[in-house]
Amino acid sequence: MAREIEFMPGYELHEKQRRFIKARSTHKHRRFVGGRQSGKTDIAIAEAVLHATIIRPGGTGAIIGPDFPRAQEARDRFNAYCPYELRRWNGADRRWTVKANGGLESTVHWISLSNPDAARSKVLDWGCLDECAMYSEEAMNNLRPCFAVKEAPTWGSTTPKGMNWLEKETKEDDVFFVHCESIENPVFPQTEWDKAIKRHGFDSPFFKQEYRGLFQAFIGQAIPQFDRNKHVGSYPHNPDWPVFSGWDFGFRAPTIRAWLQRNPGNDRVRLIGCRAWTETERRQILLPKNMKLNGIPADAAVWHAIDPSGASPRAGEAGDRGWRFAMEERDWDVRWTRMVSETRRLNLMRELVQQDLLVIDKDCEGAELMIEAFELAELDDNLERDRLKDNQHPMADILDAVGYAVVEMFGALPQPLAKVI
Repeated sequence: MAREIEFMPGYELHEKQRRFIKARSTHKHRRFVGGRQSGKTDIAIAEAVLHATIIRPGGTGAIIGPDFPRAQEARDRFNAYCPYELRRWNGADRRWTVKANGGLESTVHWISLSNPDAARSKVLDWGCLDECAMYSEEAMNNLRPCFAVKEAPTWGSTTPKGMNWLEKETKEDDVFFVHCESIENPVFPQTEWDKAIKRHGFDSPFFKQEYRGLFQAFIGQAIPQFDRNKHVGSYPHNPDWPVFSGWDFGFRAPTIRAWLQRNPGNDRVRLIGCRAWTETERRQILLPKNMKLNGIPADAAVWHAIDPSGASPRAGEAGDRGWRFAMEERDWDVRWTRMVSETRRLNLMRELVQQDLLVIDKDCEGAELMIEAFELAELDDNLERDRLKDNQHPMADILDAVGYAVVEMFGALPQPLAKVI
């Protein structure tokens, strides 16, 4: 075993990682499904280095992520584990050339599945599927033929994401699964495990999925962590803090604008206003410059995070260049989150709410609308998806508008909050 991890100095495999490695000799396809910080990515990338240098020298493999940010993380981990003198990076083609045993050279592609067709034309000798539970079923179906020609081995590392295609794969005899809870990694602190239990409850779907690594069907309330007794209070507009806006455009539903502030001292996000328009006439919705909401000028926002569809001309007065163009004509800083899924937005809002870092000002315009959205908006009935049920107007539209803004504040993942909780 020492030889297998000689490029990871000081890294000691735990029992579940060793079981995953041992299954290499008995199963072509393996999945390491675990809670946060369970060591799943480390062992998956280590396998990629081993296949590129020792197990499949001279072959062609791929390290694959569900989207660009996650694929970048996997790329950085590969760079950390594969010795610099063995690898050469070709940025234009997004691949490494790796010196392997016997004087051979291996090719390792780096692929993001933001486009589910990204790997369609590849013929591969092996595949490292990082955070594979986040892959869409379409993307996974497109991937499988890439490995079929050479009957290539694949291994995945992930935390579950609902009852999707990966959960169905657990019932297939030719796929080996290792399940690992966060606490089974010896480096995961017991104190953090206990805090997470206290916050979420040992039997809550969130804790079961994110820390115990169990497949869960998220049904019912979209933001179950929300409690009006904890997350609604007096949080008025602070004139010394910047204001931000989130927009969800209503082509067949209300157009929503949410006003937010972020406390520079503790990252707490205040929802300080919300307005819904049933008409789609932009001159009314974008508000004259002298109009205010709760004393906040219409043009006060530092930036406006918008529904990605706002960059298109689909609107009530179609024929022009869309919402984004109309906003930029007013010299607004407009940002759109086209690469961030609804599941990511929901998870980020859940993270903020569960840490008491997202609150609603009870006296602001639209407070009851926002409270109702956080309390009553429901998830889709399809257990394979973690997304909002359609036609919940304006509740789902409000969560979308807030979600666009908090993603812009914190990134696709809550970077300032990316600690084990």
